Amino acid sequence: MGSKKEPNEFEKWLEILLADPFTDYLDETIFRVDVFETEEHYIIEANLPLCTVNQIKVKCHNNTAIIQAYEQNNDYKERSVQLPFTLTDRDVRAYFENDILEVRISKDTIDKCKENVRNIRVSHEGY
Repeated sequence: MGSKKEPNEFEKWLEILLADPFTDYLDETIFRVDVFETEEHYIIEANLPLCTVNQIKVKCHNNTAIIQAYEQNNDYKERSVQLPFTLTDRDVRAYFENDILEVRISKDTIDKCKENVRNIRVSHEGY
């Protein structure tokens, strides 16, 4: 019999996030956000069908990723995703294509950023 793997801090946090009914409400009323991880990154995906790359801003503030969208009909929408770790010492990149914003957060730490708030450039070119 195989032993069951103990969930890490991110997996525990993700379970709590997915169980929160407010998350579903925000997905329906603001815009949908999915969070998952790969071997090297934590990834936040946002579905932004009424936006162009120039209408999207991504900011990191301590342990929160903030996605701001200025839709073509002049509506402003924002979602914040609080993570169980700080973003001040992570490489964060954003890419927008086919209505999907992908924010990649490295699992490896880098030198700590001096600012608590960072603006992340959103690219329409691949990583």
